[in-house]
Amino acid sequence: MPLYGRDAERAALGALAEAARESRSGVLIIRGAPGTGKSALLDDGAAGSPGMRVLRATGIQGEAELAFAGLHQLVWPAAR
Repeated sequence: MPLYGRDAERAALGALAEAARESRSGVLIIRGAPGTGKSALLDDGAAGSPGMRVLRATGIQGEAELAFAGLHQLVWPAAR
């Protein structure tokens, strides 16, 4: 599914993936109101990163006070 009007964001995700391929770190914060396409943008970025292992976590309001909940969600699949 094409993402219309998201070329700048897609380019930023592509640059971040390319930097990771070259062993350079980076960070990108994607935020916005519900329904604005954040998850679709991340799905597109993951699909556009062939040959890379993509780890994802989803923030849950109920886990906001739990230390390392997001980290646990991120690395648990990699530990298997």
